[in-house]
Amino acid sequence: MDFLSESFDPKLVLRSKADDGLKLPCENAQPLSNLAEYVSRTTSGERKRTARAERTEHTIRPPVRKDGDLVFKARKRTKNVLTMMDGTMGPLGRLRQCMSEKTRVKVWSRGARQMRGVCSGFVLAFDRHWNLVLGDADDTYLLAAPSKVGKEGGVQLRERHVDQLFVRGDNVAFVSIGGVGSH
Repeated sequence: MDFLSESFDPKLVLRSKADDGLKLPCENAQPLSNLAEYVSRTTSGERKRTARAERTEHTIRPPVRKDGDLVFKARKRTKNVLTMMDGTMGPLGRLRQCMSEKTRVKVWSRGARQMRGVCSGFVLAFDRHWNLVLGDADDTYLLAAPSKVGKEGGVQLRERHVDQLFVRGDNVAFVSIGGVGSH
């Protein structure tokens, strides 16, 4: 049976027995256990060569000329949190709008068991987890007073002004646009 002829039938070869006198075209060829092994052995060298050729071709080749004008490829836009949120709608889009328009926001933060306090300021940065950086922030918060032996501790209300305040997203309970002293 000739493996290279047009009348070659692979099913017939697969059904034949080893003692039928079949000879492989290349007798010292190593048998492969599956198709994936064959593909990896035959294409891995080609992939490496083509990738190397594309890299050198890209770095060496001058810009393509089209109708006498130089044509340059547009650079990919780098992605960061703010560029990814350019077209977002909903709450994060509104927060981005407040940041770009420099609108004051009011943020209610929570503690483990109750509301911790309220802070208002200008949004300088934020992310999808609602971590916020507020500038020119006024923070009003509750502070549990240390308990005395045999007596229950009280709660103190404190206020402070901070140039920059980071509020972790886990602690954000509510955000309102147009906090105290908004312009």
